[in-house]
Amino acid sequence: MIRLFLAILVVYEHTAPLGGYKVNLDLFRKSIGAWAVYIFFGISGYLITASSFSNSVPQYLIKRIARIFTAYLAIQFVTAFIFGPLVTLLNGDSIAKLWETPVTPIGYFWGNYLLAIKSWRIGSTLSTNPYPKAWNGSTWTIWNEFLCYIIIVIVVSLIIKYKKIYIPIMAFLWLGLSFLSSRLPELIKAGGNSLIDVKLFIPLFSVFMAGSLLYSLKNTCGLIYSVESFH
Repeated sequence: MIRLFLAILVVYEHTAPLGGYKVNLDLFRKSIGAWAVYIFFGISGYLITASSFSNSVPQYLIKRIARIFTAYLAIQFVTAFIFGPLVTLLNGDSIAKLWETPVTPIGYFWGNYLLAIKSWRIGSTLSTNPYPKAWNGSTWTIWNEFLCYIIIVIVVSLIIKYKKIYIPIMAFLWLGLSFLSSRLPELIKAGGNSLIDVKLFIPLFSVFMAGSLLYSLKNTCGLIYSVESFH
């Protein structure tokens, strides 16, 4: 229910350009939608770390890939081959012209099927839309979340034999990421646009690691959370 509520907050903020209203709910210079994404990643860090400890690496990867790609590819397919042509017709254009544009439905789907978004639009389907920049703008977080999944299983696999130092290592990684996150403006300025993905990823991975660290401390803190639905 918590993650559903967070998702609703993100949807609320993302629909502002379409609905013609403004979201004036900022906290510490971050919008309510941004905070919802951060909290979502923190919860995911807790749950995914639990899953990585409870499954073998192959089982973990199969479950994570199936969970991410099934819904993601379905969304991209429906967007490319149903919504794209439908909007083209509603705009009074011929579907045949859609296949002559720089980004066709196939190009959109093929460019995005590996999670990292390369094509945000399909032809000129969004030309009359209040927000013409992207069909599925919020999907940029999916690639970052999947990277978190991969990194955490590597970390857990490497140090699972050394449980006594697991928590200090996780704490060190989290503190390091938090420091990098605070220095991002300087890093971006020094590195130019080449670090734009890092700019997006490090803050998200920092809160993901915070959730992972919280799971590591759960026995000490007396926290109990059922992860049966993720097994």
